Amino acid sequence: MLVNRLSALPWLQAARPVAHGMIALPLLWGQALALLVTGQFHWQWFIALHIYGLACQVYILYLNDYADEAVDKINNTYWFSGGSRVVPEGQLSGQQLYKASFIALAAMALIAMASSANGRPGMLFFLGLSAFAAWNYSLAPLRSSYRGYGELHQGLSCGVLLPLTAFYLQSGSLLNVPWLMMAPMFLVFYAGNIITALPDTPSDAHGGKRTYPV
Repeated sequence: MLVNRLSALPWLQAARPVAHGMIALPLLWGQALALLVTGQFHWQWFIALHIYGLACQVYILYLNDYADEAVDKINNTYWFSGGSRVVPEGQLSGQQLYKASFIALAAMALIAMASSANGRPGMLFFLGLSAFAAWNYSLAPLRSSYRGYGELHQGLSCGVLLPLTAFYLQSGSLLNVPWLMMAPMFLVFYAGNIITALPDTPSDAHGGKRTYPV
């Protein structure tokens, strides 16, 4: 039993529990807006949404560690950045994380399909957008974190897409979205991307990433 517990630790480290705020905060923001504007809040959607968010976090971060394997291996200036470190430390390979990311995506898909079957068909659309955004942050064809648009990408995906997903799931519509209230989350994640990239500047420059600090 002890061996099994220990073997799970690298996967947990790769999921970066301390980074869950990047998912939970915008999901809570979107639900709070839905409650404020429409008066709607349902616990079943709250639970489904945050399980979806956990799976989304794993999908994003596993893909990110896979895509950044070469850069993370030469990074010795990281601080709350530089990936989960499981690949540079030899605990897991990039390929293992890549394959496991699709299990997380499958969990997201199951929740989206169940939501669709229970009156929220738009969740399939949001699933597609989320999968597209997570993939293209570090991987082709967009690879925005390498081409100089990582902060914009994160601002839109975490700061806008996730709150909209939460608003839709709770209210069942986007007709009453207070669009101006998406701006605070966008700015938080735009700035957050720049701040967390600062310690990685030397390795990012060497690895060809065109981040804002580089």
